Amino acid sequence: MRRNAELTLRALKNTSMARARGFNKPRVQAFFDMLGEIYDREQLLPDRLYNMDETSLSTVQDGQRKIIAEKGKKQVGILSSSECSESSTCVVCVSATGSYVLPMIIYRRKRMKEELTNGGPVRAVYSCQEKSWMSNDSFITWLKHFIYCVRPQHDQKVVLVLDGHITHTKNLTAIQLARDAGVVMVSLPPHTTHRLQPLDVAFFGPLGIYYDEAISG
Repeated sequence: MRRNAELTLRALKNTSMARARGFNKPRVQAFFDMLGEIYDREQLLPDRLYNMDETSLSTVQDGQRKIIAEKGKKQVGILSSSECSESSTCVVCVSATGSYVLPMIIYRRKRMKEELTNGGPVRAVYSCQEKSWMSNDSFITWLKHFIYCVRPQHDQKVVLVLDGHITHTKNLTAIQLARDAGVVMVSLPPHTTHRLQPLDVAFFGPLGIYYDEAISG
């Protein structure tokens, strides 16, 4: 490494075999060719190109931050609300110009309580699921919220790029709702979201850092 200044020591990140095989040049090129055709056909502007994704937010910070401590200490703890965490799903959507749709929060509960919205973003959408995951009904609820916020028209359609989760791609009610409203849904190729999903690549990392700082403060 002293002889080759361009080399550096990097930490390895686990990548599944499916992702290693799925992220290849022909598949990625085919996706961008299709997106380019839609872009030209609909005469899109960046403010009508949106990206949507979900992330998990825990009630307990991950504790991976580093602090300065006295030498010799075998363990350094940080105060948290509990040791076992509960996770909620946050649905985020942003346009290519940076404008965002107010998020949807899915709590791990059977019944919704008004207290769960206290201090949350005004006009955001709050929902409950037994496992706090996105479901067909939850996606339809969010899609109606998206249509209300973005106001697509058939002569000015909006393109929504999302992953290929079954609640998105095999949800006939949602597909028909989007078609009737003037929303063109484009699914990312399987096993490529770790590279092609903009929110996953550039947004959720900083969000997790600032979220942990907020709940630990």
